[in-house]
Amino acid sequence: MTMVAKDTWDFLFQYENLQFADGRNMTYLCYCVEEKNGDTPMLLHIDVLQNEVAGSHVEILFLSFMRRFLASIDQSLQEARESQVTWYISWSPCADCANTVATFLRERNNVHLRLFASRLYYRDVPEYQQGLRALKEAGAQVEIMSSLEFSDCWDHFVDHQGECFEPWEEMDENVEIFSQKLQDILETR
Repeated sequence: MTMVAKDTWDFLFQYENLQFADGRNMTYLCYCVEEKNGDTPMLLHIDVLQNEVAGSHVEILFLSFMRRFLASIDQSLQEARESQVTWYISWSPCADCANTVATFLRERNNVHLRLFASRLYYRDVPEYQQGLRALKEAGAQVEIMSSLEFSDCWDHFVDHQGECFEPWEEMDENVEIFSQKLQDILETR
């Protein structure tokens, strides 16, 4: 199911995992929410968000949606329902957003987050590093997008007009670099 109104150029520009991503000022969040239902999850919602200029970050926009979504479910079912949320995000969350999402996850232990980031936002700033650790400590699976996730994101969220996903130059090398940096961040106390 192709869902996004974004074109291929926009996706490639915003998600390209460059070490120095000048001009990439927007953050995009492609996400799906599934109900854990035995061996086969049931898709409940799929969408794409982008941060508002001088407004809310995509993570906060997502939490607003998720709170409304959960409120629409019968109260007796909310606690019994297990939700799996998958994010494909162009930049990892800022420190404030990471901490806000971590708080949400601790409050809602039946919501599970898998976060795949294309790039690390301010990867050498201690507050941003601590935010990523807070997400992990709250139970989120935090990883860097690999070619598998880029392809999955392309297939499900990009209006690619039938074009196959083509990895860009140095994509795999940058995945390795970002993955190692993220692992170092998450293992640091």
